[in-house]
Amino acid sequence: MVHNDIPPAEWQRKPDVWTAYLNCDPLPLATEQWLLAHNLPITAIKGPRPVLFAKIKFEGAYAFEFDPYGEPAILLPAFEDNDLVDIVAWRNSRLASWNGRVNALGWSDLYAPNLTGDPLKVWASPLGWLKANRTGMTPINVEAWARSLFYRGDHVAAFVTEDPAHGLAIKGAFNRRAPRVLVPELKIVEAA
Repeated sequence: MVHNDIPPAEWQRKPDVWTAYLNCDPLPLATEQWLLAHNLPITAIKGPRPVLFAKIKFEGAYAFEFDPYGEPAILLPAFEDNDLVDIVAWRNSRLASWNGRVNALGWSDLYAPNLTGDPLKVWASPLGWLKANRTGMTPINVEAWARSLFYRGDHVAAFVTEDPAHGLAIKGAFNRRAPRVLVPELKIVEAA
């Protein structure tokens, strides 16, 4: 399953994903405090699959390489079926995949039993995904994510997005009939 159009031969040239992930640094205290200031549950940051840190260099729009002279980035492990398949770098509003195996965080949620029929939550950034204790999905590349949902045969009845602009971006990524995209009500607060 190729998500970011990187051929499987490229995957085999990289070290084992677990080795690369375990060689990353813990979050610097300032970064951890910044995340906690956004009301993230500590389990989303320091759980058994902790958020880590490394210096990286972005390669193209949605890929990165580790680089000791690069930019600092937050690193998120990307799992599918409890297997670590990739590492996602997050710096400012930019997301990138290390080996091109995923184009979204949270693929496991797509296959989780949904007995209530609730729409799948799609977050605009990892911050929302972490606040929700890593539930829902955060696309790295919205267009590739929408294509892979279609080609994998995953039929999601509806998505819930964070705001109208994000909802339009998600809906616009589907070339064919898009699932329903729901947006929570905006609360208007008037100045006193």
